[in-house]
Amino acid sequence: MCAEVLDLWRNAGAVCFDVDSTVCIDEGIDEFAEFCGAGKAVAEWTSKLVFVPNLWDGCRFICG
Repeated sequence: MCAEVLDLWRNAGAVCFDVDSTVCIDEGIDEFAEFCGAGKAVAEWTSKLVFVPNLWDGCRFICG
């Protein structure tokens, strides 16, 4: 791995991995939405999709 990539990982403020239905059985976006008070709306939205096309779109939907 190049030094630039290692530096990026070492200094990242946060890292996100998509492990839904692989490492855990829950859909993380639905759990996060429920925590934020938007559970029903997001569950309806995600049930129409095979996958959430973009994590940031999902976060914008949850947080308004």
